[in-house]
Amino acid sequence: MSHQFTVGNSRYSRRASNRFLFGTSQSITIEELKPKVEALIDADRNTVLVLHGTSSDLKIIHQLNINLANRSLYIIDTNKAAQFPLQLYYRYGLEKLLDALQIPFANLHAAGNDARFCLQALLMLVVRDAERQPLRCSEALIHLLKDVAQQPRPSTAGEIQGPIQEPNRQAKIDQKTRRIEKRAAKRQRKLLRRAEQEGKVPHTEESEASDDAPSQEQLDEGVAISSTHVVWLVCAVYTMCQLWRKFGWK
Repeated sequence: MSHQFTVGNSRYSRRASNRFLFGTSQSITIEELKPKVEALIDADRNTVLVLHGTSSDLKIIHQLNINLANRSLYIIDTNKAAQFPLQLYYRYGLEKLLDALQIPFANLHAAGNDARFCLQALLMLVVRDAERQPLRCSEALIHLLKDVAQQPRPSTAGEIQGPIQEPNRQAKIDQKTRRIEKRAAKRQRKLLRRAEQEGKVPHTEESEASDDAPSQEQLDEGVAISSTHVVWLVCAVYTMCQLWRKFGWK
């Protein structure tokens, strides 16, 4: 059975409480933490304290004066214990270790979840170490530990509520799209009104298409140029005829 205690009502505490996957988180005061934790430990049973990175966790346990380390037969740090079975050159964080051991996980950095996944990691490290020495271990025990260590995790709140909230999410997306289109249309109308007030024709695709065609002014100018060329040509012919008659050019 897994437990998680949260102290205080801060945003972090509320978030950690909601992210607990293995039951219901209990909100308590700092004064209640020591008796609550010690009440979970059976004094008549041998205890093994399993941690991932012992320094900070043990420091907090000592500061709270919780009698765990002295009552435990062993203190196992999965951060260090993973190095030989996995042949690591450096120590993995909990998330990377769970990935390497193929243990399904979610919502890390909530104390109850981290503690549970840390225990599953220890079981899987036992399996990996036993697989290196198959003749010395029971095959049935190895399969049992592996099944427990790699069991499917519970669904998160987001995964449970996702299908329920999907229609609402899509409706919000559609509503946002309509607002964007409405604002764009409003801006376009405003630009058109401003262009009309300034006496300018807005630049559109139609005006771009008509840019290649000659304007009326260009057509009139072309006609005037052609007429000038004709007049000049007539004058030149007339002058040549007069010179011909006068000088009798042959």
